[in-house]
Amino acid sequence: MNNSRDVVIDEVELQKVLTLGETVEGSGGPWKLSSAKSPTEADENSMTWISPHLKNASDLMSSTKAKVVICAEGATGNFGSRLVIRSAQPRLTFMRILRSFFADKVIPGIDPSAIVSKDASVHPAAFIGPGCVIGKAHIGKGAVLVSRVTVGDGVEIGSHARIESGVVLGSSGFGFSRNDTGGIEGFLHVGRVIVEEEVEIGANSVVDRGTLGATIIRKGTKIGALVNIGHNCDIGESALIAGNVTISGSTIIDKNAWIGPSAVLSNGIRLSEEAHLGIGAIVVKDVPPHAKLVAKPSQQLPKDFGLST
Repeated sequence: MNNSRDVVIDEVELQKVLTLGETVEGSGGPWKLSSAKSPTEADENSMTWISPHLKNASDLMSSTKAKVVICAEGATGNFGSRLVIRSAQPRLTFMRILRSFFADKVIPGIDPSAIVSKDASVHPAAFIGPGCVIGKAHIGKGAVLVSRVTVGDGVEIGSHARIESGVVLGSSGFGFSRNDTGGIEGFLHVGRVIVEEEVEIGANSVVDRGTLGATIIRKGTKIGALVNIGHNCDIGESALIAGNVTISGSTIIDKNAWIGPSAVLSNGIRLSEEAHLGIGAIVVKDVPPHAKLVAKPSQQLPKDFGLST
């Protein structure tokens, strides 16, 4: 996304985005903007949002130079002549306006530096970025592979999925057995990876193909950077998986689950619907619906801890 560009927001287009019962205060449009910035960095050509959880939210409302401010319904401050958009969910409103007016327009096509198998099926409305390598795979309508994405044979990527730089889809998983002589033999992975529509996968994440069946990431799930998803996993719809998470093979994640950064899930377990794992949680057994698990937080040690006497 380009955060420095000339954008014109007119009232009609703005109202199409405001679907949360927002109220708009200030002079009529159109509004000419060039950037979206934090409240303290914003200038007279910027748009910003102010979290109601900030202790100094009222002061920021008065001091920010932004031309357009999205804030909570009950926000107070000296608004001046700026356009104020009040929302019950100001962050979500800001996100929608930002995506609608500031997002780069993706032009479908295949970058000349990409290597695409003659047996691949790539929808003409998909985008394959620089350095991507595509095997005998299916890439759906509106899918975006940003750059240096590796897609193995038998991988299916659904419509409007977004795969960030460095992602590997369809690698062989960690499957080994010791033989009668003590040596190690690998399990040949011949399964698939299915990434359904509107899934997003962060930079440098890896999704292993199934051993015999499929590893599945279902509709609308969002995955952060540096995530490893093992073979035969089934990730449910609209799950949120933060960065640096490890999900071992044959694990089931039900819909709307939330997994915090650096969590580790053992193989073959189930994280049930709307369960929540905190930062660094290590999970070795099934988690029931709506449960919240957290790792033990850090503790401050004495100043002389570890010093030799």
